[in-house]
Amino acid sequence: ARPGALRAGQRLASRTRRLHPRSLPGPGRAWTAARELPAVPAEPFRDWWQRTNGGKGGAG
Repeated sequence: ARPGALRAGQRLASRTRRLHPRSLPGPGRAWTAARELPAVPAEPFRDWWQRTNGGKGGAG
């Protein structure tokens, strides 16, 4: 596993989330006509986890 590559990809995805398509091209178009792709969060999960102390919020 390459955690550095994952982190870089997550940050890139969050910074470019406004550029992501709302529907898939080609054969995926019919699938996305009835569904929406999930939005990319502004903050990567690992950053959120660290900031909230494992989802507990705060320092203790």
